[in-house]
Amino acid sequence: MLLAKLKERWMSKSTDSLVDLEKRARLLRLLQGFAPVLSFVLFFIGIVWILILSYDGYNKGTYISENALLPGQANVEYGYNDIKTAEDYIHKLSRVQDKDSETRAQFIQKEFRLSGFVSAVQHFTFDNNGYNTKGANAFAIHKAPRSDGKEALILSAPWVSRTGEYNTNGIALLLSLAKLFKRNVYWAKDIILLVTDQGKTGTQAWLDAYHGMEDGDEFSAIVMPRSGTIQGAVNLDFPGTQDYETLGIFFEGVNGQLPNLDLINTIVAVVERSNLPIAITLHDTTKHPFSDIKDNEYLRSLFNMLNIVLEGTQNW
Repeated sequence: MLLAKLKERWMSKSTDSLVDLEKRARLLRLLQGFAPVLSFVLFFIGIVWILILSYDGYNKGTYISENALLPGQANVEYGYNDIKTAEDYIHKLSRVQDKDSETRAQFIQKEFRLSGFVSAVQHFTFDNNGYNTKGANAFAIHKAPRSDGKEALILSAPWVSRTGEYNTNGIALLLSLAKLFKRNVYWAKDIILLVTDQGKTGTQAWLDAYHGMEDGDEFSAIVMPRSGTIQGAVNLDFPGTQDYETLGIFFEGVNGQLPNLDLINTIVAVVERSNLPIAITLHDTTKHPFSDIKDNEYLRSLFNMLNIVLEGTQNW
């Protein structure tokens, strides 16, 4: 009797399973029949949604989400004396920037140590059209008194700008900021100061060494100074020694990686609230590419968005 009931229940479950399989098969055949039409409809919806994003009613203006940043609401510590320090560094850099990589790196290391930082020089070798070329990066780490050392930010400057000129103003600004960092104690993260040689190659060599990916590099210290996980980086690229009318922000990283938007918004907010006589642009565009479209705000926003997407793809 018991065996008969168990057999009947098992047969009932098997029948239900077969019915479910048949329903799934019919549904799958139905979807396959409508697949071309469904694909076209979804594709069209995606295109329409992208176009709608440029309309003011369907997007939110940029804003700073991290309330702890408080950009422009704190006192600006970088003043006339710091500007004078940067100008003095410009004269010093002009005397060493034409020398070899080792001499330049030693100069930066000396200036870091005079400011009270733990500093070192990283030597690296890379292949340059079949020839082994040597380079030297100088860096220092400011240990924030109130941090646990688990997070860090990078402030870097290359010896040669993306324009091919010497990055004299950029390195001078970095060295003057280093003195500012040292005399203040309210930093929440460690700050890594990095002056790189050989462009992006030097930066990549330093990152590889910092994360323990390269064992063959030599350092001027027995142990490479390190901090915590790198949370973000700002690269100062101000070629020459002249003044500027615009400040261009290049935000794309390797393979199209994007930084935290708060970082970009903070830079813009500080410049605007400091009443600096300088315009903020994306990349090196000094003129609005679609400023002649005055009658339709939507079209101007749409073309701007598409233009930035195309420029970003090229920079990747």
